[in-house]
Amino acid sequence: MSNTGVLNIDSSSTLISTSGSIAPFRAASLASLENAGTLDVRDAGSALTGTLTVNGNYTGQNGRLLLLSALGDDASASDRLVVAQGRISGSTRMIVSNAGGLGTLTLGNGIEVVQAINGATSDSSAFSLQSPLSAGAYQYYLFKGGATAGSENSWFLRSAVIAPPTPAPPPVEPLPELAQPTPQPTPEPTPTPQPVPAPLPNPEPEPEPAPTTPAPVLPAAALPVPAIGTPPLPEPVRGAAPIALYRPEVANYSVAAPSAAVLALSSLGTFHERQGDQALLTEYGMAPAGWARVFGSDFRQRWSGDVSPGLDASFKGYQIGHDLYAWHLENGRSQRVGLFVAHNRLDGKVQGFAEGFRNYETGHLKLSGQSLGAYWTLTTPGGGYVDAVAMGTRLDGRSRSVRGTGVDIEGHVMSLSAEAGYPLPLSQRWVAEPQLQIIYQRIDLQDQHDGIAHLGFDSQSYTAGRIGIRFKGRYQFSSVPIAPYLRANLWHTKDGHDTLTFDHAEQIRTEHRSTTGSIGAGMIATLSSKASLHWSADYLVDLGEQGTEGVNTSLGFRLVW
Repeated sequence: MSNTGVLNIDSSSTLISTSGSIAPFRAASLASLENAGTLDVRDAGSALTGTLTVNGNYTGQNGRLLLLSALGDDASASDRLVVAQGRISGSTRMIVSNAGGLGTLTLGNGIEVVQAINGATSDSSAFSLQSPLSAGAYQYYLFKGGATAGSENSWFLRSAVIAPPTPAPPPVEPLPELAQPTPQPTPEPTPTPQPVPAPLPNPEPEPEPAPTTPAPVLPAAALPVPAIGTPPLPEPVRGAAPIALYRPEVANYSVAAPSAAVLALSSLGTFHERQGDQALLTEYGMAPAGWARVFGSDFRQRWSGDVSPGLDASFKGYQIGHDLYAWHLENGRSQRVGLFVAHNRLDGKVQGFAEGFRNYETGHLKLSGQSLGAYWTLTTPGGGYVDAVAMGTRLDGRSRSVRGTGVDIEGHVMSLSAEAGYPLPLSQRWVAEPQLQIIYQRIDLQDQHDGIAHLGFDSQSYTAGRIGIRFKGRYQFSSVPIAPYLRANLWHTKDGHDTLTFDHAEQIRTEHRSTTGSIGAGMIATLSSKASLHWSADYLVDLGEQGTEGVNTSLGFRLVW
């Protein structure tokens, strides 16, 4: 303290206050607080009411301000610095610790941490956050100014970009009435005798006064300003709805469940991607044949929801299966059962609604699946087939945001598929084969904690359908029978959603619904009576609003023992 009315906190000192004030010796003057060290106003009690009131000027000299805040909505409790009458200037790094806040959208001024009263003013560069501030699903940033009048020089923590409402237009004064001509006086009639008045009735009680309407809350005169060091945010627009500031990890975690469904679906495939063609299933008995394939895809897809997560990824994998037993039925039909194993891996970049922006690059997802499945296939003399598959997939992966925060992804997927097709002859060499496939998937991901919040994953079942047609030919090439084909498919995933819950409170939903079309080509080559080779490639395009696009390829062979 000096005789000039200035309290100076040097770089080696700490001032602790939970309910103190700094006032001038003379009431007519202003005190000053200069902070080059640490100002600690943290109140460890449950009320979070720690304060220091400066009746005068506050100047930061690259000092620190320590606060506790319950990071939630606008009504959340917080310690604060109060400055009256003077000026807030300089540069102070604010260190805020979350005191049990679960993270909620702030719709108004936010959580006040520096209060300017009695005409105090503040420079826009006076405070900055020393480190990122996250709670639940939200990112909190420091802003100078709020949405209501009188908050322009105070400082707030918010999880949304807000702006004052549009001021109401000034009232329109009514036009003065036109002067009317003075009427001519008429002679007064002769007065008649007045009757004796009857006694007056008792007066009615006066009605209760109508309740007064509270004065409207006036908007702030200036737009809020983000603190120095805040990353780019959407520009506030007067009268616009608040823009949520989800942290980047929200989109990353939201895409985990739908990505698991895509990964498992790639191993499930279709009957022809696994076995090649029903015409190849001619052997019978115990363990008559084995098959294998490799497959891959480059694709991008977006899902509707609270943060509209998207994935730009590739996956690759292999699948090995074996017919365990095949036998004849009546009327020339045959059946076979078998088992398969599969392994595939997905690697992709994630985008979504984060930091107030759409299509924000939020991070990276790696996911691998190990699958075990069983199948049953029925074929008819006319070339028709019915194929049923049950498959379980164990998931293992990692989700990382652009700032390095992430979790392990662990869980399981159960997939069921029923598929049928029947060829109709078009000519001596070509047939048209309508196909129908129904797929059911159940996803179970383990809960995690990313160091900021507890994450709960819950998924409704995925139900998808495919309607397709395949045009297959029959030719010879250098004495090798080949069957080229073209195919087109319409895929549709019905309504459903995944729910990501932060700290058992804030829920983020991602919708399942999507519609995709694909066109493709392939070929089956019968190399010998015991070996065949088949490949296919398909181009996928979105038929809804998800922006799906990709290329799938598969190469397989079948061996008869």
